[in-house]
Amino acid sequence: MNFQLPVKGGVFAIAGVYVVVIVILLLITIKQNSTMNKLRTEIKSMQTELNSLQDAVQMVKQFRQKQQDLQHKIGIVGKLNVGRLNEAKILDNLALSVPDYMWLVNVKQSGNQLSISGVTFSNVIVADFMRNLERDPYFGNVILKVIEKKTLLQHDIMEFKLSCSIKI
Repeated sequence: MNFQLPVKGGVFAIAGVYVVVIVILLLITIKQNSTMNKLRTEIKSMQTELNSLQDAVQMVKQFRQKQQDLQHKIGIVGKLNVGRLNEAKILDNLALSVPDYMWLVNVKQSGNQLSISGVTFSNVIVADFMRNLERDPYFGNVILKVIEKKTLLQHDIMEFKLSCSIKI
């Protein structure tokens, strides 16, 4: 069977197909425009949210910097407190190590070394002082540098200089 459309009917059919195709393309274009508009709106919304999050990120960075500064300051204060207490303990233990009839004239600290000079009436008292320092947990390596016999107001005295290390 040979089927032929009449010329007028064929034109209408082809025109109808074109109209349907154009309508379908128009609907697809409208749908895509709608989707693009929706995506643009989402992009703007996300951009606004990103901007607000950038402010939050900046605040967090500032907070972390302040936290680091505070931790640094706390560390410095802690070190100062430790040093302050150590020196007080050293001086306290040094004072407790000094026997009767001995007077310290000069005490100098240089790093972990103490240089001590003083006067007393006897070599035995100097030896007692050195033993006391050796027994103390804060001191060690006690070395007698000089001991000299001198006369002061018609009394024999012993001037001495010694050094020791600090064990802190």
